[in-house]
Order: sequence, then structure tokens, then C-alpha cells
Amino acid sequence: KYEITDAGAKFLVDWFNEPSRRRELLQKDSLVYAGRDIAGNTTAPPKCNAKLLSLFNTVLNTETDIELPQPSYKQQPLDHVLSQKLKCNIRFEDTVCLDAMTPTDLAGLRDDQLATYFCWEDDDGKLLQRQIRSESSPGSSPNLYMQLGWLDGVGIWKESSAHTRIVSWESEWQVRAFDHLPVRSVVSVDVGDGKSLKVWLGFVKLDDKLPTPEALHRILFGSPTATAAGADVVALFMTDLIIAPHCADSLRHLLRNAMGESAQDYVFNEDDPALLVRHIPAQLVKVEEERARYVSLSIAVRRSYVKDLDDNSAIDHHDCFPEYPALTCKSARKNEFEPSFKSIIAQDLCLHVNGAALDLMLLGANLDTQDEAKLGQLQALQRMLRMSARGKDRFCAIIWGDFNNRLVAFEEMKHEGRVKEIKPGRYEITDIGARYLLDWLRDPARRHELLQKDSLVYTGRDVAGNEFTRPECSRVIMEMFYMTVDSGVKVPLPSYKVQPLGVMLGRQMGCHVKVLDVVSLDRLGKLPSNIWRWLREELEPVDVYFGWKDGDKNLQRKIRAEACDEGLPPSLYMQFGWLDGLGWYKGPDEKSAAITEILHTKLLAWEAEPMVQAFDHLPVRALLQMTL
Repeated sequence: KYEITDAGAKFLVDWFNEPSRRRELLQKDSLVYAGRDIAGNTTAPPKCNAKLLSLFNTVLNTETDIELPQPSYKQQPLDHVLSQKLKCNIRFEDTVCLDAMTPTDLAGLRDDQLATYFCWEDDDGKLLQRQIRSESSPGSSPNLYMQLGWLDGVGIWKESSAHTRIVSWESEWQVRAFDHLPVRSVVSVDVGDGKSLKVWLGFVKLDDKLPTPEALHRILFGSPTATAAGADVVALFMTDLIIAPHCADSLRHLLRNAMGESAQDYVFNEDDPALLVRHIPAQLVKVEEERARYVSLSIAVRRSYVKDLDDNSAIDHHDCFPEYPALTCKSARKNEFEPSFKSIIAQDLCLHVNGAALDLMLLGANLDTQDEAKLGQLQALQRMLRMSARGKDRFCAIIWGDFNNRLVAFEEMKHEGRVKEIKPGRYEITDIGARYLLDWLRDPARRHELLQKDSLVYTGRDVAGNEFTRPECSRVIMEMFYMTVDSGVKVPLPSYKVQPLGVMLGRQMGCHVKVLDVVSLDRLGKLPSNIWRWLREELEPVDVYFGWKDGDKNLQRKIRAEACDEGLPPSLYMQFGWLDGLGWYKGPDEKSAAITEILHTKLLAWEAEPMVQAFDHLPVRALLQMTL
């Protein structure tokens, strides 16, 4: 196995940077090269290449005085180069023309609340966050909902025997996954004798993004009023998690690694090697054509509240977590041939405080968007909680996650042009309406007032003048749980519906961009104002052709060994060269060859286009002249 060194990379770049020497380097191409390789073995063109040259004239087997282009392969992809500048992984969804890319303003992107909540525009010009959804309500007019609100909250089961209250509830503006802001909360559980347990809860709706240590650290410790520091129980719930070979190792012991030095004081459910996926406390919720979707629930419990239940003279995960996190209360919708991914993940915890047991059940919720299906989930949950609490002196259940409740398009929105009726019964928030709502969001006192327009509690009329009918599922969940909507804590910025970072970034750059990671905005790097000029003036050819790294592996410097004709040693190839060329047909027989001689073909130009970037090949073009 061989790899090109820094000296070798510079040697090759110096060679092809000089146009007069490119032709010499091109003669090392596997189509024509006969000689020795770096292992000292004699090599010759494979039979397939010899066949190709017997059929076609190419630059390699005809005389031409054109200037040869720079190698079209293997280029470091532009999105990988810019990912290093941004300090997060992005992918271009389009072929990019560098001189058409526009400057970015990341500082403005971070602070623009109007664009974040109300300016997500699809390719057809439809403003997705301003559409008012109409949902049927049995026996009454449809309910009208805005694509805005506090879908992600916390609830405490009212039949818990341990007194529990919500202390704080926050959304994390600085961390972005897709269209939900992450949320966190601190809950206090009274365990008697004037003592209470601090339970920290975090929720991230990943939408296939990779959770990064920087983003998780920000969610855990980025707030003075809802920090995980000093918590007795820390629980991180994530939906839409992708577990694949390229990222599985980074997901193992995720919470332990995010907690840093303080992790030594805790027992983790991640420590169990017999989990569904080793050291990842996740459950499979749906298998799709190209991926598998998981939910995960990582929990840490302070060691001082764990008792050695199995008498092995050691405190470990078996003493605290009697079972793995399990899926329960699945939605009955869309489950005719496959399971629904809308469900609840539950984890039982065995704690010991003041010499007595405390049974804590933590429930990560991803409730259905459809009211009837959600009601079925809640009814199943109530049965399960009552069964779990039987015979336990101190039992507490806490639920948090995506409850899929939204703000009603309340009556005041119909005044002063805040909404417009685009079709009979279909409404859209106007610029005036967006700024009206934004004024409410910026004022903490008015946020609490706006929260009372939530479908969980709202009574009144909607923008169509109809009386809002509270769904049965909203009534049931409020009967079962003390919810953040009526907890009296400070109301955060809405967690939904935020314009995805990739969409905002792509809009600024003038192309479609997908962000692959959960991103902490305050850790984002700075992009050059003129990307093409920066690439041309500051990015060295050595970096373009030989600087692409995946972790510790350099993808462009490996020399590949490929099986050769029988009896010969493997052929050794660099990840570099003129893979993208052209040929003009010679003809398979004497008659065709004679016609080819009459039709004289001359190659006028063969070029690579560095201004256009797709992936690891430069586009190429050629111009041929054919005369009789």
C-alpha cells in the first residue's frame, strides 16, 4: 500500500502547472503507459484500454498542438472546502457556477428573527411559514392553525405521587437542526426532608442531521437558568436520528462525551453494550428505502442516587436502568403495512433518595399531527402510566418532546390586513401580520399572552370568525399533565417553525445548500465574500488536488491497487489525472476506415472548467472540426 507524500504532491502540482509539461505527464496515463511503477513492476495498458485506442483516436494517440487542460480529477469538492471554512458540514444540491455565487452575511443570518420565522420561501415562491392550515373538526367548522408556536414542551403526570414542578423552559436560538429549535427544561422533584432532585431535559428534532459535540454542549450548558450543570438526572431525547457506518462511532456514548469531566459523577444508560445499537440508546422507528430512522433517549443519573441492587459491589447501569429505552404508545395512523414513526420512547429509572426508592419514568414524546391518532396515543399512555405506578410508594412520570400543538389563527389576526384570503377558506399571513406577530415574540410578557392562543387552551374565534373547537386530544393531555403552557415559567421564543439554516444559507449564496450537522451558530466560521477569488488566490493547487481529508484519511493521496491481467502484479493508480476525455471513431473495418480518412477530424480545443463545480470531477468541453 502506498500514499503520496507532501513532497510527492508538490512534485505533481509543479509538473501539471506548467502547460508544456502536462503532455509529458499525460503519457503516464493508463491508456498508453508502458514502463515501471513505484513498486518496480513492469506495467502495460490493460486490454480494455488497448481496445479503446483501437476504436477511437484520442489526444493520446494523435498529434495535436492544443494546450492541454489541468487534470479534471480528483478535485476536492467545493462543499468540502467551504465546510472547513464554515466549521460545519454542508452539501451543495446544485452544480455551482462560482462567479454567480453571492456574498453571505452570517451575522445577519444569526440575528434575523423575521426571516427565521416568516420568510421561508420554496422554489415556487410560496412562503411556507405563513400558510394557515385548515384541519377538519368533527361537527363544526375546520380549525385554522398557524405554522408557528410552542410544539415542543414539557408535562408532569398529575397522578405522580412525588410533588414535581417545572422550573424553567427554554428554546436554544443559537443551535439549528431543521425547522424546530432545540428545547431544554429543568424540572424539580420533591423527595422529602426539604430536598429536591434537579432533572434536566433536552430535546432535539434532528431531521437526519448529525448531532455535533459543540451543539450538544451548547444545549446542555449554554444557559445560566436551564443548565445541565449540577443536575441529578440529565436526559437528552432526539428524533429522526440516522445511524450509519460513517457516523455510528461518533454517536456512541454521545451524552457522556458531551458532559465532559462531570461525566465521572454519573451512571449512563449508554453504558449498556447490549442496547439495540451498541452504546447508543436508540430504537428503530421506521425503515425507508435508503435509510433507517431512530429515536434516542440518553440518560445520566448521579451516582449518589443509585443503589447496588445486584450486590456485585459496583454501581453501574444495571442498578439504575432495569430495562432498555422502549417504544410505546405508537400512533394507529398509517400502520396498515408498516409501523408509524410517531411514538413515545420510555425509560424507567430506579433512584434511591433518603433511604427510600423513587421510581422515575421519563417519556420522550413524538405525538401524531392528526388529532384522532394523537388521542389514541394519549389514552394508551394513561393506561400504561397507571399500570406502572401500581404498588410504588413514590412514582413520578415526566413527558417532553414534540406534542404537535400549534397556535390558533386567532380572531385579531383578521384585522388591519394581517392575513389575506388567497382562496375561499384558505388564508395566508401578510407582511403586516408577520411583523405584528414578531412584535409579540420579542416581548417576553406578550409571548406569554400569545401562548394562550395555543390549541391546548385557546377559547375564542378564529380569523374566519368561527368559534374554535378545542380538539379532544388537547383536553385529554391537559387533564393528564401539568403542561408548560400553564406552568407560569418564562416563555421562550417559539421552537417552531424556523427556516432551516441550509435554506437561509443557500438563499444568500444563490444555490441550494443542505447542512448535514446540527450547528451552533456562534461556532460558525466566516465565508469569503468572493468565493471564486478566494479559491483562485488563496487555495493552493496542492489543497485542491491532494488536500481532501476524511478524518485522518487523505482521499486523494491513496494509490489504488487493482487486479491486472492473469499472471501480472496489480496495477497501481493515483487518484489523479485526465479521466474525462474524448475520442473520435476510427471505424471497425477497411471500408469505415476509408470513410473516416475522407472525413478529416481535427481537435481544436479540450478544456476543463474550474468555474463550474459539481463534485470531484471538473466539467470538460471539447471542440472538433470535421471537414470532407
